[in-house]
Amino acid sequence: MSTINLAGLLIYRISPRKPIEYLLLNDSYEHHRHWYPPKGRKIGAEDELKCALRETLDLIGLSASDLVTDEAFRAELKYVDGIKPKQVVYFLARMSVSSRQGMIRCDSSGLKYQWCTLDQALERVMFQSMQNILTQAEDYIEGLREEILFDNSRPRWQTVGGDNNVNRVNRNNRNRRIHQHHASRQRHHIHRHKRCA
Repeated sequence: MSTINLAGLLIYRISPRKPIEYLLLNDSYEHHRHWYPPKGRKIGAEDELKCALRETLDLIGLSASDLVTDEAFRAELKYVDGIKPKQVVYFLARMSVSSRQGMIRCDSSGLKYQWCTLDQALERVMFQSMQNILTQAEDYIEGLREEILFDNSRPRWQTVGGDNNVNRVNRNNRNRRIHQHHASRQRHHIHRHKRCA
């Protein structure tokens, strides 16, 4: 049986002297106890990040300019849902300073969202593999906290369209070196052959 490929974004927001918060969704009709980051199914040979962004924006109603994506963090899950093998790839995305956080909306019936600290997220996410990704994301973001907050304090970041029409941040040389340094040790491949997020 062929693997079903999905992609999603682990969205977070960060501010001085406050814990990092992650955006989690819950489908009260399908599984009311399980919370998860937004994700969706890839279309054909669609680029992973393009799929993650498309599905996320469809689910929560934001625009690409509301998010700053980070491809240096890539977490992969492999699992079996019933008899269907699935693979999910998650990227990090930060809410931009000028984002419309109050405009998040979940149009699907029964779908709701919540901002959670790491401890809250670990309580709401049912599967160990997703808990591991959240913990690794927290460590990764904390390692870049000063740089992220510095960039947040500057004028609004300029986003440019890429080859796949996915907005990218136009990073300066300092941030590019930081991301290259972390990318070599932060490419996460977590494999679980059980039902998970």
